[in-house]
Amino acid sequence: LSLTERREVGAFERMRAGGYHNVADPRIQRAVVLIEMRKGSGVTAEQAAEAAGLSGRQFTRLFRDNLGVTPKRFILDTRLRYARFLVENSNMPMTAIAFETGFADCAHLTTSFRARYGVPPRQLRMKAAAG
Repeated sequence: LSLTERREVGAFERMRAGGYHNVADPRIQRAVVLIEMRKGSGVTAEQAAEAAGLSGRQFTRLFRDNLGVTPKRFILDTRLRYARFLVENSNMPMTAIAFETGFADCAHLTTSFRARYGVPPRQLRMKAAAG
């Protein structure tokens, strides 16, 4: 990443810092920190369960009880939040954003992004640039 891109990533880190400090279970909190540190990319629900010291089934149940979503959904949402941040705050090409956020390609990012935010990333970028 360039210096500008590193600054933007730092801004993303500050923006989300402390967002999940109210998680009651310290094991789930450890898993959330792991997922957030990696921005959802390169981490699986199984790795997060291992970091929490729980079986996969127990981890999924406790995670859902604490956060209201499954670990896999939380990981995908984390990746998409980071992708949205990059779309709105950087000039990185969409393909680079897709790879940075753990998507196989630009089409996979666009499909997931549109399902989550209702618009494709390029359209959101144009809106952000215009206003």
